[in-house]
Amino acid sequence: MASISTDKRGVRRILFTSGNGSRRKVHLGKVPMRIAEQIKTKIEAILAAATSLSAPDPEISRWIADIPEKLAGRLAAAGLIQKRKGQGDASGTLGPFLDSYIKQRVDVKGSTATVYGHTRRNLIEFFGEQFLKQNAEKRARLSQLLGSSAKNSKRRKTMIKFWGKRQPLATITEGDADAFRLYLLGTRLNNGKTMAKNTVNKRCQIAKLFFKAAKRQRLIGANPFGDMKGATVRANRDRDYFLERHDAQAIDLACPDAQWRLIVALSRFGGLRCPSEHLAMRWTDVNWERSRIVVHSPKTEHRPGQESRVIPIFPELVKPLRDVFEAAPEGTEFVITRYRDGRQNLRTQFLKIIRRAGLTAWPRLFHNLRASRQTELMQTFPIHVVCEWLGNSRLIAQEHYLRVTEADFRAASEKVAQIVARQPSENDGNVPQRIESKRKKTPENAVSSAKSEVRPVVATGLEPVTSTMSTWRSNQLS
Repeated sequence: MASISTDKRGVRRILFTSGNGSRRKVHLGKVPMRIAEQIKTKIEAILAAATSLSAPDPEISRWIADIPEKLAGRLAAAGLIQKRKGQGDASGTLGPFLDSYIKQRVDVKGSTATVYGHTRRNLIEFFGEQFLKQNAEKRARLSQLLGSSAKNSKRRKTMIKFWGKRQPLATITEGDADAFRLYLLGTRLNNGKTMAKNTVNKRCQIAKLFFKAAKRQRLIGANPFGDMKGATVRANRDRDYFLERHDAQAIDLACPDAQWRLIVALSRFGGLRCPSEHLAMRWTDVNWERSRIVVHSPKTEHRPGQESRVIPIFPELVKPLRDVFEAAPEGTEFVITRYRDGRQNLRTQFLKIIRRAGLTAWPRLFHNLRASRQTELMQTFPIHVVCEWLGNSRLIAQEHYLRVTEADFRAASEKVAQIVARQPSENDGNVPQRIESKRKKTPENAVSSAKSEVRPVVATGLEPVTSTMSTWRSNQLS
């Protein structure tokens, strides 16, 4: 428990015992007893939460986030809260916590950190908007100050972010998590379209990861995104496309040089992820004698045993590989050398090649090349072999890669046509003998047979018929 002490000058202090048994105090200065009593109550709640190894309740967290910097510093000095950094408590408010978490994740790729940053921005903007909606006084004041000019619109966004960063983590509820998902579903992108459902689900998954970390750090008692339903990234079959071999040949003829032909071949017939696995390939990875290629996978290298995989030099890869090999200067390390600059956009150049080939661009340009190869290989090899070559699991392959092609429909139609052609028609008189025999056993035939074989019925009475009785009756009738 805590107590209030007042000296002769009217300066008030709150005295309490910390978790390790030491006596501590918080100087309040000359404040009314009513204010001192309120602060004492909050300190007791903080001490109770620390004793039970749980996060403070949302009201206490909100109070900590809103108190003046001077009082926050005194509470931090007494070991009651963590020291603030900048505008808010790095461990208790949304913005500083997310910044700290993303900075600590040195184990993820740069692209993953970028995706984390998108979710961080969405969370801060959402909770800033929520704060403005719930605070009528702030909303009226902001409208009065900013008006409707474009310049002030940018300033409004700045203020929204400011309030969003100050959102206490412990005040975020499951209802807020559901509202955040709906907010993303209604968000308009720069192209005027709403955010794709899979994108929304992915960002909700990342938000769940953020708050899971906050829970493990005992900053919150429960993860508000923990039991969110329907936030699973599903395969969008509307974006599937199978590149036929004759279209791949047309693209090959439209490529400007041998290296582009190899990029397309490695994607469509080698099943490589573009561009990461193409750019990681070295000539030392190509084993001409054993007809194999070691493929290094930057995407999965952080997983044990998935740093690389081995694929065959498929027949479709032999000529493109030899063309690039023969043109490469002696001592060249990497297979792909002309398009290694990060400022070069392979997608933009590939779109030009597709148009030059007289084709229409399909969704997920490079992914669907890889998926086409996996679907194709599955017609010949077992799934465990194909997944080993492509570097994915059976579940991922079935969910995101394998698809039904036009060739499957054609093959099924041909088989049906062959079966129909082998079956005789009932109109040509060649009806199998077994069908005739079945016709003789129809109910109508059975009735007619029964009428033609009428036998006399002898009354036997109620007793069961025995062999002696049957003999006696025969003698009597004769």
